Amino acid sequence: MAIWKVSAERAEIFPHPNSDRMDLCKVGMFQLVVAKSNGYRSGDVVVFAPSRAVLPPDLRPHYVNSETGVSYLVGPEHDRVSGIRLRGELSEGITIALDYVLARLGLQSAEQLVLGEDLAPALGITKYEPPLPAGFSGQLRRLEVDGPFLQHDVEQFGIFGGEFVPGEDVLATEKIHGSQANMVFRPDGSIHVTSKGLASKGFEIGEDQANIYWRALRNCRLHELVAESYPNLQVQAFAEVYPAQGVAWSYGADGNRPWLRIFRLVVGGQEVPRHEVPTALRELWVPLVYEGPFDENALRGLARGKEQVSGRELHIREGIVVTPRQPRPSREGWNLALKMINDKFKGSDDDIS
Repeated sequence: MAIWKVSAERAEIFPHPNSDRMDLCKVGMFQLVVAKSNGYRSGDVVVFAPSRAVLPPDLRPHYVNSETGVSYLVGPEHDRVSGIRLRGELSEGITIALDYVLARLGLQSAEQLVLGEDLAPALGITKYEPPLPAGFSGQLRRLEVDGPFLQHDVEQFGIFGGEFVPGEDVLATEKIHGSQANMVFRPDGSIHVTSKGLASKGFEIGEDQANIYWRALRNCRLHELVAESYPNLQVQAFAEVYPAQGVAWSYGADGNRPWLRIFRLVVGGQEVPRHEVPTALRELWVPLVYEGPFDENALRGLARGKEQVSGRELHIREGIVVTPRQPRPSREGWNLALKMINDKFKGSDDDIS
């Protein structure tokens, strides 16, 4: 999964599916959209800063339009990197000039950079953390779970689509614009609840009647359904909780009664394919929009359109997530799940992960 850091990486170039003048550039686990005229080639060393990077004052002038004087950076101080969608593909950050990096680090050549090493502290770059809205916070404690504990992310299809082979059986499920809940249900009845962001920092949220993740879990009776379906087994469930991103993304849920939809289930440390999930839990699954042979063109069309969560097509679909019908890891070892985003979707750095 993609880990937020500023690092030197070797670029890998892929064709942009919707532009003859741009390419997709894989840097680590992130995707950039670059102009062909910039001359990037596979194997080039680039220094990449992801979205939400807050740049130091001496670096900010490098990202100002020379003709208009307008900064490409966002935020009140025009100091923050933001993702941008170019011809339908997400560019997840910026590159930093090698000359600047080498001078700042006191190095003579790019060959002295350690690929993959986090350079953020040395370059004076920090990460922007959006404020948590009411209902998302709670009493935090160290996350201590006996047995395996997994984290989940979905990667960009544009740079990882080659993980699938033509004709492979795949699923496409709706990508919900909510907030990820990561929940572990122990055989003794205890429950650990955390979010994507908190899990990456090693924290969980103590039970709180005001917390949106706990409220959604209880509203759906997920704890009861898990206990009935998998008695005496440890279960880890990943779900999208909603409404979490404002009234425009309600999916028909009342903000006073949040809900959730499951998208991944791990029982006793083993991934459970959707078709093997018990009926009671499958009723809480994210909507299935396609099941069949892998066909990139057909799947790209399914990323568009209206949401199916509410059953009423209340707003646009964020996109889809493509997975193998039988769960398997990528060639690099992470759980294979790739996202295709609706061309009309516009995210924000203030979205709660």
